[in-house]
Amino acid sequence: MVLQYNLGVMCENGNGVKENINGAIKWYKKAAKSNLREAQNALGSIYHKEHDANRNLNEAMNWYILAANQGYPKAQFSLALLHYREQPESESREKAAQFFRQAAEKDFALAQKNLGVMYQSGKFIQQDVQRALFLCRQAAAQERTDAMKNLARVHLSEREGVPKNKVKAAMWAQLATRENQTIPSSGFLKEIQLGMDEKQLAEADKLAKSCNSKNFQNCD
Repeated sequence: MVLQYNLGVMCENGNGVKENINGAIKWYKKAAKSNLREAQNALGSIYHKEHDANRNLNEAMNWYILAANQGYPKAQFSLALLHYREQPESESREKAAQFFRQAAEKDFALAQKNLGVMYQSGKFIQQDVQRALFLCRQAAAQERTDAMKNLARVHLSEREGVPKNKVKAAMWAQLATRENQTIPSSGFLKEIQLGMDEKQLAEADKLAKSCNSKNFQNCD
């Protein structure tokens, strides 16, 4: 079944063979029927794609569920996105939070970040800014720059239990805009730095370098 899955990957991506999405579906299904969760998730992804002749959200959901039920975090995350983006009802958004949570518990960074945003906004789940910070920190520790930017935004505004702190906001924005271990300027970072004095800028830079040296662990 692993060989069948690999053949599906080759057909889908055109690796060593001509790209053939129908061939990919055929091989993925053979592997998926043997309960290979990676193949089940791959099928879900094909049926989930926008502007594709094979798009079928019911099929996507069915395959994602099979893989998610085996504890596959990538499928749990994809299932959460399907519920959140494709089915706007409040009940579906609550299911999205449920599946984001399952993937986040397996240290899936994108799920941690998205669930953190949901806790931050308080839409569809009870607002919990501290929980949002915790989850975004977990994602940031895996070098998710979008989670770092979200941490910067949280520190920019007064939130429950989180006082405004432009130094911490600048630190996270600085880390988010780094490139190959350098820290270039960006519009987002410059916007935060407006109104900060030299002492604050130096402190933010010091914190960013310290965080980077600790591989983004325990930075906040």
